[in-house]
Amino acid sequence: MEVAIPAQAHASISDKTPRWQAHLSLRCVGGDYGARLVSTEHHGPLYVQKPFYPEGKNCVHIYPLHPPGGVVSGDALHIQLHAESKANVVITTPGATRFYKSRYKNLKQEANQSVINKITIRDGSCVEWLPMETIVFNGAQAKNNTQVYLDNSAHFIGWEVCCLGLTASDAPFEKGALSQRFELYREDKPLMIDRLHFSANSPLLGARSGLGGHTVYGTFACVPPIDHPLNESTQSQALLTRIREEMATRALAEKFSITWLNKVYLARYLGNNAEEARAGFSSIWHIIRPVLTGRTACPPRIWRT
Repeated sequence: MEVAIPAQAHASISDKTPRWQAHLSLRCVGGDYGARLVSTEHHGPLYVQKPFYPEGKNCVHIYPLHPPGGVVSGDALHIQLHAESKANVVITTPGATRFYKSRYKNLKQEANQSVINKITIRDGSCVEWLPMETIVFNGAQAKNNTQVYLDNSAHFIGWEVCCLGLTASDAPFEKGALSQRFELYREDKPLMIDRLHFSANSPLLGARSGLGGHTVYGTFACVPPIDHPLNESTQSQALLTRIREEMATRALAEKFSITWLNKVYLARYLGNNAEEARAGFSSIWHIIRPVLTGRTACPPRIWRT
C-alpha cells in the first residue's frame, strides 16, 4: 500500500515562511520471496523511489529521499521503519542531513528544527542503519533523535556521525544549540540511552570531559539477538581485540574506542573529520557484520555517487 498526500498540504505559512511537516513510514518483511518493502506511507517531502537489491533478494537496501536537501526552521521530519518476519534491511541516506541556520533571532528557545527516526525490529529481522553525517550549521536550533526498539530475536547495527559547523569553510558553530538522542531498547527496556544537549557557547564543547574542542563526534552500536554467540564473553573479547587491532593498523586508535556493555557493542569517534569517522565505522561494520549476520559487508551503491 502506498499513500501519497500532496506536499503543499503539509506546509505551514503561519509566519509567512513555509515549513515542512514530513513523515515517512516503511514496513519490510522477509519470507520465501526474500526481503521486501511491502508498504510505504508518506506525507510531505519524504519518499522512497524504489528498493535496491545489490546483495540479492534476501537483503533490501532503502534510501529515503528528502528533496529540499536540508532542515530549516519549523521543519519536522519523521521516519518510521518496521522490520518483521526475518527481514534484512539496510537503510542509508543519499547525502548528509543538514540543519541550517534558524531564522529566529532568539536562539535560547526550544529546538525548532527536528529529525526523528523510530526503528522497530522483530521476528529475527536485522536492520542496519547507516546514514551519512549530520551537519549542524552555525545558528541552527536542532533536535536529532533516533530510537530503536528490538525484541529478543532482533539484530541491529547502526551509526550516527555529527559535525558542528563547517570549519573547513571558516564557518564554525558559534551560535545555536543541538539536542541529540540515540536510544536502544530490548523488549521496551533500555539497553543504551545517549543524550546530548548543549548550546554553542557551552563549556562542554571545549572541556576534556566533553568534546575537547573537536567538531566531529560519532557513535556506532551493534546489538546481537539475545541468544547469539556474540553475547558470550569469550566471543565478545575476541571481536573487540580484532576491531582494536584494525583501528591501530589504520592509526586511528586515539580517535576511536570500542567496548561491550550491556550486550551492546559500542564504538565512539571524536575528531575533526566526518569522512574519517564514517570510514572507521565502516571498517568496524566490515568486521562485525559477517560475524553477526553471516553476510559480508556490501556498501550501498549510493555511497559511490
